[in-house]
Amino acid sequence: MKPALLRHSGFTLLELLISSSIAMGLLMVILQLFVLSNRIALEQQDLSQLLQKSESVRHLLSHSVRDAMYTHPSSMPSSPSVLSCQGIDVGNLCRPPLLIWEQGTSAPIVAPPAVPGSYLFWIRQSCCPGVIADVFFLWYRAGNTAHPPSLFRRRQLSDGRFSASEELVEGVSHLVPLLTITTTEASGSALRYVTGVEPQDISNWWNIVAVEFEVTLTAASSATAAAGTVAFSVASRQGSLEL
Repeated sequence: MKPALLRHSGFTLLELLISSSIAMGLLMVILQLFVLSNRIALEQQDLSQLLQKSESVRHLLSHSVRDAMYTHPSSMPSSPSVLSCQGIDVGNLCRPPLLIWEQGTSAPIVAPPAVPGSYLFWIRQSCCPGVIADVFFLWYRAGNTAHPPSLFRRRQLSDGRFSASEELVEGVSHLVPLLTITTTEASGSALRYVTGVEPQDISNWWNIVAVEFEVTLTAASSATAAAGTVAFSVASRQGSLEL
C-alpha cells in the first residue's frame, strides 16, 4: 500500500493579494480618520486661541476705557481752573480722558511707531501710582514686519515720560473704533446721542460716552492660520448707555 500524500495547507498567491488589498484599504481609512481628527483638533485649538485673545483684548480695552470715562462729565467743564481735571493732566493742561487718532495724523503726544493706518488710543489711567495714561497701539514684535502685528501698550508717567513698549496680545491685526457722542439740539434744551462717529470727525472729545471696537485676530503666525473678527462696545458707567 502506497503511503498517503501529505497535504500542506496555506495561502495561495491570490488570497495573499486579496488580504493585502483589504489591509491596505483599512490602513488608508485609518490614516484619513487620523488626519481628519488631527485637523479638527487644530481648528479647535485655533478657535480656542482666538477666543482667549478676544477676551484679553476685550478686558484690557473695556477696563481702561470704562475707568477713564467713569468720573468725567459729558461735556467740558465750564470752569476748568476751578474744577479738578477729570481727564489727563499733562503740563498743567487738562486733556480729555480719551483721545484716539490714526497713525500718521496729528497726535496730542509724541506717539510711538504703529502699524500704518491703525489707531492709537490715549486713555487716562488711575490704576497705578505715577501713571497718568496708557497708549494702546498695534505694532510688530521687535519692529520686525515679518511677525504679525500685536496689541502693545506704553504707560505715560506723571512727569510726562513713557515706559517701554509692552506686548499685550499677539496677532491683533485690526483694531478700529466707532464712537458715540452727545450733542445738544438746536433749541439747546434736548440732549441726543449720535453713534457710529469716526475719530477724525470728533470735535469735542469730552462728549464721548461710548466706544465700539472692531477687532481682527489671528490664531497663529503661520500664513494659513485662522482669523476671526469680533466687535464689542464699551460705555461710560454713568448714564443709560452702560453695556
